[in-house]
Amino acid sequence: MSEETKNAAWSAPLGVLTSIIVSAIFGFGIILAFLFSMQDFEETLSAPQPVFKILVDVFGPVGAQIAMSLIILCVWHCGLFSVTSNSRMMYAFARDGGLPRKIFGVVDRRFDCPINTVWLSVVLAFLLALPSLGSSVAFTAATSIATIGLYISYGLPILLSVIWDERFKKGPFRLHGFSMPIRIISCLWIIVITVFFCLPTSTPITRETLNYTPVVLGILITWIILSWIFWASRSFSGPCNSGSNLLDANKTYL
Repeated sequence: MSEETKNAAWSAPLGVLTSIIVSAIFGFGIILAFLFSMQDFEETLSAPQPVFKILVDVFGPVGAQIAMSLIILCVWHCGLFSVTSNSRMMYAFARDGGLPRKIFGVVDRRFDCPINTVWLSVVLAFLLALPSLGSSVAFTAATSIATIGLYISYGLPILLSVIWDERFKKGPFRLHGFSMPIRIISCLWIIVITVFFCLPTSTPITRETLNYTPVVLGILITWIILSWIFWASRSFSGPCNSGSNLLDANKTYL
């Protein structure tokens, strides 16, 4: 997505920093609003949907349904953003040789977007969500994996920049003396979050209540390591920078 912005080396990190600040301010305000609006602590915690329970206590049944509809609409827009970012990352990965380039490394000029990777990300998301329809345990595992995967994808380049700081080419947007402490804190935070999302969500721990996130995460990590050893280390050369390698991005599907 950074490639689609002007002056990406500056505007992209500034956008990330701005979104974090804005989300922190509004998120903290929403948390305070819900906490001060809670009528009965024990009753709210025992409710199937605590947030909806708070909304009912404050706005009544009709008002709660309207407020919940607005929340669902916001979640839907977040889903659109996820599709946008995932499709761009898949396109870039395919363009660099990580996925079939002729299929996923192209841009459809009718929509001015990588339409094939849009469909790929949507289909994979639906397939991941299907087991959640019949099991709350599967839903917990799916949401935990999505969160952990996102954090790990952020954490790996941060960790590498901590270990090999001198090898990273500095861009125009810098935090100077704050950079290294922030990177270290980020890595520690990601470790804590990953451990928390792998813990059981209820007791006693049975086959029905076990958090299967560590199992799925272990399978994914094993698959990534094996794919790198037996395939990617020999065929994947990293981001392509030459113009000839980018010509496929200008193809059009009719």
